[in-house]
Amino acid sequence: MKRKNVYPGRHLELGGFSIMHPKSSPMVGYWRLVCSNFRVVEDDDDVDDGPSNLDKLWNPLRTIAEEAPSLFSKPPDTSSCRYSTYICCYTPDCTDVNVIRLAAEFIRGRVNYPYVLKYLDTSSLVASERNHLFQHTPEGELYEKLEYGLKLVVATGTLAGSNVLDEFAGLDISTRSKSPDNSHESNEDSESKTLIPSKVFDKDYIFMPSTEEGKAKMWEKKGGKWMVFSPAGFSLDEHDAAWKALVPLCEKGILVGLKASTNVLNKANSQKVRGGFKRTSTAIYCYTADSNNMEDVLQAAVAIREVYNNNYMLFYKLNTQCKGDSFISSYMHTVSGGLYVRDDIKRYELILPKTKCGGES
Repeated sequence: MKRKNVYPGRHLELGGFSIMHPKSSPMVGYWRLVCSNFRVVEDDDDVDDGPSNLDKLWNPLRTIAEEAPSLFSKPPDTSSCRYSTYICCYTPDCTDVNVIRLAAEFIRGRVNYPYVLKYLDTSSLVASERNHLFQHTPEGELYEKLEYGLKLVVATGTLAGSNVLDEFAGLDISTRSKSPDNSHESNEDSESKTLIPSKVFDKDYIFMPSTEEGKAKMWEKKGGKWMVFSPAGFSLDEHDAAWKALVPLCEKGILVGLKASTNVLNKANSQKVRGGFKRTSTAIYCYTADSNNMEDVLQAAVAIREVYNNNYMLFYKLNTQCKGDSFISSYMHTVSGGLYVRDDIKRYELILPKTKCGGES
């Protein structure tokens, strides 16, 4: 098997780097659909197998400005880089949340696009991964990018988070735990249960478990973590509440460990910014043993939502991934309970629940 570039040469006009947009009205924004420039084909198979992925998306969308002029200010267009082609659907006002939402729903009604849609502002010359203002999921949720993360603005989906687990036969999140072996629990671990992040002034982080053996298990290469941030930004009360709610998930064996920033690091980083988000560092990392075990990864996400649901998107990062932010995360979990996996061209695809995502294509 090999990957074949089905749009050869298109990226050359842009040099294969970033996507550049001409200066437009500062109020105009656009929803962006991403299409891979590659198909997986047999080594010697050079037969045209019908419409490309781009054609399947482009053909139903090319006339949307004529059909819905109140939602779309001009016809869509395309641009390319080396690995991807982008379809941009423009709305007249990047501050009109209702029109932005309706435009996303209109697009999803036309095409089967099982990925997260991202909304960007054309006043920025470079359409960076980090410049988006909103995200819209196949579940019908609209998230706004705030300085502390992606917050749910509109929920039109009907999923209940725990129901997604029905797709895993025999898995019952409400009753299942792993019965961890606590026979070797140290005095240090017992003391760590009483620690509160905002009351610690002599170290950057606190851990559960706090032994070196416990930390080593959390940080194994095959593991990973869901990242929980305080929705109020630099809010130590919210941070403490999240920690207290999450500690029992370790005791039940749903998580292999927790790591929370303390008052020391929170103050030091309160003014730092990275990836478009303010780095308050009011963060709690919720570790699972095996990032490839999707059942355990999902179980952990649902359990986190059950004890502490702050209406923000959850992101999961592998232990092997370098320090960074949500833009290098491998999985995503929505408030409605959808589980998403990031592909090699940075699209988040809905994998659970398995449902059609609109359109006729």
